[in-house]
Amino acid sequence: MALDINFAHSFVDGLYASGWEAILPEGELPNPLFLVCQRNNEILRLIIHARRLTAQERSGENPSSHNRPSGELHAQMIFDGDRRGAGNKNTLRFLEGYYTLLLGFYGYNNDFVIAAYDSAHHNVYSYSKSLQLKKESIDRAITTGLTFQIRQSGETVVVFPIDAIDRYLEYIQELHKITEKDIREILQSNDTSLNTKKVFSVTVPKSHTLISQERIRIVQEVGRYIRDRKFEEAIKSVYDRCAICNFQYDYIIDAAHIIPVAKGGMDTYDNGLGLCPNCHRMYDKGLILVDGEGEIYINPFYAEKYDQIGRAGSLTQLQATLRKSLWLPINPQYHPSSVNLKQTFEVQRQLSN
Repeated sequence: MALDINFAHSFVDGLYASGWEAILPEGELPNPLFLVCQRNNEILRLIIHARRLTAQERSGENPSSHNRPSGELHAQMIFDGDRRGAGNKNTLRFLEGYYTLLLGFYGYNNDFVIAAYDSAHHNVYSYSKSLQLKKESIDRAITTGLTFQIRQSGETVVVFPIDAIDRYLEYIQELHKITEKDIREILQSNDTSLNTKKVFSVTVPKSHTLISQERIRIVQEVGRYIRDRKFEEAIKSVYDRCAICNFQYDYIIDAAHIIPVAKGGMDTYDNGLGLCPNCHRMYDKGLILVDGEGEIYINPFYAEKYDQIGRAGSLTQLQATLRKSLWLPINPQYHPSSVNLKQTFEVQRQLSN
């Protein structure tokens, strides 16, 4: 079953708009399509399984043979090399170093809306297995830029216009792990209404249709929200006190980045510290320094500055509340990286000079 050529070109165009370059093979396209994309020195490898979403109406000119409810779309999982017949099982293609994508696409205004399914939920499938989607999800994605549909199996389907494909790929892990609880919190933070059909929109704009950059921004912001949430939960789960001052009310501990995300820092244990809100702010501002060995200092720049204005006593009192070195979780796999600590230590010292 060949990959739709128009969808493939639109997909590549969506990546090209974000700086990725890819060349489609000539002639009929295989499905799945192995696609290698390049941006500067970055390489992105994709295995794209994609089928068209079609309406499932019980009546009309083309009644559905699948007896699905009105207002529902479906795509059949039929890909090159699949075996049909009772008892035969097929598998999605996975390869180390590649992202395996399972996509349904729906035509809209000479372009496409994508429903991205979680490939891990559909690794093994019967020939012509049906992937369902509410038509409402497509409509909401067109107007809001990003929609989630939670299926009964617990799978999170991510629905978005194709021009946001780059942002989807950037946050693919976070978006498919999003839960109904996460979505409700996002909706509350965006002051939007919540429907009861497990089709959730992130933001409802005043205009009927979002321009491309607004749709891309929404996918990015939601991905970051979920990534931040997961990082916070992970750090708080291993720090039962502030690593700098030993404050032990763990329910108000912050998850602090050692190297800020804006400076290339990752949302990983080795780039995180559990800190109380006060120490978090003082660490970020460079008033408190932590060297590569985890030793804790008051920044000499601020010590001199406070001394000049007659407030050295406050720093002396602060020093008395701090540990000599970081408190760390028992398990070494959760410890901060000495390389990350040293990098931030050097940056903060230079900024103070």
